[in-house]
Amino acid sequence: MRILSIAVFIISPFLLSAQQVLTIAGMLEVVGATDGSAFESSFNNPHGIAMDNEGNAYVVDRFGHKVRKYSQDGNVTTLAGSGIIGDSDGVGLNATFNEPWGVCVGNDGNIYVADTRNNLIRKITPEGEVTTIAGTGNFGSTNGAAMNATFGNPTGLEMDDDGNLYIADHLTHVIRKITPAGFVSTVAGVGGSPGFVDGNGTNALFNRPYGLTLDINGDILVADEWNHRIRRVSPFGQVTTVAGTGIVGHADGDPSIAEYNYPWDITVDDQGNIFVADGYNQVIRKLIPTGSIPESYNSTTYVGSPGQSGGFDGLGIEATFNAATSIHFWPQTGEIYVADAYNNLLRKIIDINRPVVELEMVNLQGVDPGNTYFCKGMELDFDASPDTLLNYAFYVNGQLVQNGPATIYSTADLPVGENTITVAASDGIGLINSNIITLNIEESLIQDFTATELMLDENNEMTSFEAFLNNEEGISYFWNFGDPVSDTENFSDLARPDHQYTQGGIYTVSLIVENEVGCIDTLIKEDMIVYTAAEEEPILFVPNAFTPNGDGENDFLYVRGEQIANLEFYVYNQWGELVFETADPSDGWDGIYKGKPASNCSYTYLVKAEMANGDQEVLSGHVSIIR
Repeated sequence: MRILSIAVFIISPFLLSAQQVLTIAGMLEVVGATDGSAFESSFNNPHGIAMDNEGNAYVVDRFGHKVRKYSQDGNVTTLAGSGIIGDSDGVGLNATFNEPWGVCVGNDGNIYVADTRNNLIRKITPEGEVTTIAGTGNFGSTNGAAMNATFGNPTGLEMDDDGNLYIADHLTHVIRKITPAGFVSTVAGVGGSPGFVDGNGTNALFNRPYGLTLDINGDILVADEWNHRIRRVSPFGQVTTVAGTGIVGHADGDPSIAEYNYPWDITVDDQGNIFVADGYNQVIRKLIPTGSIPESYNSTTYVGSPGQSGGFDGLGIEATFNAATSIHFWPQTGEIYVADAYNNLLRKIIDINRPVVELEMVNLQGVDPGNTYFCKGMELDFDASPDTLLNYAFYVNGQLVQNGPATIYSTADLPVGENTITVAASDGIGLINSNIITLNIEESLIQDFTATELMLDENNEMTSFEAFLNNEEGISYFWNFGDPVSDTENFSDLARPDHQYTQGGIYTVSLIVENEVGCIDTLIKEDMIVYTAAEEEPILFVPNAFTPNGDGENDFLYVRGEQIANLEFYVYNQWGELVFETADPSDGWDGIYKGKPASNCSYTYLVKAEMANGDQEVLSGHVSIIR
């Protein structure tokens, strides 16, 4: 206990940032090639790691001679490679590799592999099809057409936004470049000449460059292994030293005193901080920009116990590694993924001091916030906190709907059914995913309602109404029969009410329903009921407006009346063109003319009807389309 307290006191600065190391796949020190769930899978010296935008991690299993895939659902599969040493192209298990060390995901979505002992650069599609894109297989540093070029045990590689692939050619001590057109050149260093010199192009020297990445300015950062330094290479080949004195050791501080011990790989976060897998020091280092010009960095120890190997998960210096050969910063979460080669594990580093983003629903218009069901068309507001982060990207059902500094997303257009809403906020390091809100939107409650009789006379004593609903659970009804002078009640709260009309006329009927979570739906049927008293003449009627908008309410223009024996119904536009005609009283105009919705304006109609009693009726007037 005494020793532990002293250690915490001495190196407590490592713990202040509260980084946590977690194992995400593999079994500690178990060598194998088992696919399956994360902690039942096994690896054989996982040497390189890279992430795609969906969070899949691609791992080159060096001694397993395979490329594996870890998905965010926690499963490990083999993307390509039979496990037998070879250099065959093919799909999936038909392809072969020979100790692949490095991997990256290109901006084209393909996976690129440094097939180290084959001296080849390979490409794998997401479906697992492997092709060789550069290298003859011979050892060397020859430039030129990709398939005529030679490499000397290539290790790290990365692709820029223009599709150029940069390669750390380990045993020829140079940084190479493959253009999208397939031409290989040397960016910096002298093939076959190890050393340490800053300078431009072939005036610079490296000593077994191992891993590389691109920084936020597009420069190449190199873990120069045997020089024990971190180097920067501009796209034009200018080489400078970022950190490391060249002395083997472990020392934090500015470049004049920082010491490294065979740095193997390197990655960069969104703020320009550099992270280094510091090989035999068994730690991950963080290089923080000082803001000075030319740019300088302070080296710090991020996680791991210096000089102590192991496979222990934990905070800061409590965690241990055993040859962390590759690291990759994933901007979607700000996490760093680690290939812990000798432990045969995949690990990740999370910063537990990063803010937690909470998403909640606000302004619920009196609806119980515990509800998961809401009404179609209801305005819903979602508020993300804290409000101090840089950007908030809101997603509905996985689709980006709002992106920017606003912390509130409002919508009345959520689709019917189950919906998921989440936000990913940026704190300048990466994205922080919020909790997920799941809610259901009720569809329109009313499908339709009908009456047993639409045409009434004095012989009809009662009309019965029936509603057809999408959801009949917990429904309250409010009927209005449009008959305030009736001898019977004009309103009803029954599901299937009856009503007696006693006076001649044309009646509009409406139904309002409300369910138990407050969703309200209304359907109005204009001129639904026609009642003819015995002493009255047959009724012929055309409404003065209709709304053909597809909502199931007043979508058709009909001639309404009782005892129509024969009918001629014509509708004309303002230029006198016939837009609709029919001889069938049950056939109405849907507002379509020449295959397209007719304009919202006034139309003229003409009705010629022969009634059942032999009377000839002519009716004309104007009707408006309202959408």
